[in-house]
Amino acid sequence: MSKPDELVEDHARLRAELMRPGREIITLGDIDGRVTWLEIECERCKRYGRFAVARLIESYGRRFTLPSVPWAKSQDCPHRRANSEFDRCGARFKDRG
Repeated sequence: MSKPDELVEDHARLRAELMRPGREIITLGDIDGRVTWLEIECERCKRYGRFAVARLIESYGRRFTLPSVPWAKSQDCPHRRANSEFDRCGARFKDRG
């Protein structure tokens, strides 16, 4: 199996484990040592960022929830305070398949 195939398989296995029914909200501490980088993108303004999990933990702490990361990292988005719901910032985790 090639290295990219192994990474995709590892990602799928981790996603299945963390998203199982009844699972509480996932924190940065839950993925520490298992995921090195998180990728965030915005479909509206085409911004993209890749963030080291270790640095995110330094900044926000191990108990910072994963759903809060795109919101925290998009503070300077020009669409952040748009009046229309359809124009608001669309920062989210990049889907890796």
